[in-house]
Amino acid sequence: MGKNNVHIEIIGKAAHSGLNPEKGINAITTAAAAISKVKVGRIDRETTANIGMIKGGNAVNIVPETVLIDGEVRSRSEKKLESYTHKIYSIFEKIFYRIKNYSKLIITIFIALTLIFIYGTTKLKVDLNTEKMFGTKLPHVQDRKS
Repeated sequence: MGKNNVHIEIIGKAAHSGLNPEKGINAITTAAAAISKVKVGRIDRETTANIGMIKGGNAVNIVPETVLIDGEVRSRSEKKLESYTHKIYSIFEKIFYRIKNYSKLIITIFIALTLIFIYGTTKLKVDLNTEKMFGTKLPHVQDRKS
């Protein structure tokens, strides 16, 4: 059985929720929008997925700037493992593109005990599974200036 761990960090913009919430970008609501589109539990006979941890915010009166999400995909089929991991990646990427003024989305995927960390257009470590999984040698993390 194969397993991919997925770690996602969404960075929005903090603001005081009582004085100027419109100046903030809520990372938790963005995470919720993406997570609600991810099917978890049994995907098929060979594949399962789970979002197991989410952490974000600093106080109830501050629009949360950062949220961290950890999940995993497991499958007896390497093809299904790669396919569903890519689907999760794509869901978060699509949500990110819909939100204006976001500063950063970081997706880190652990594949077969190999860390693939992508930031901007620089890939720190290349894994052969990446090209097959994402259809490109350089999957990317979007980096926007707010």
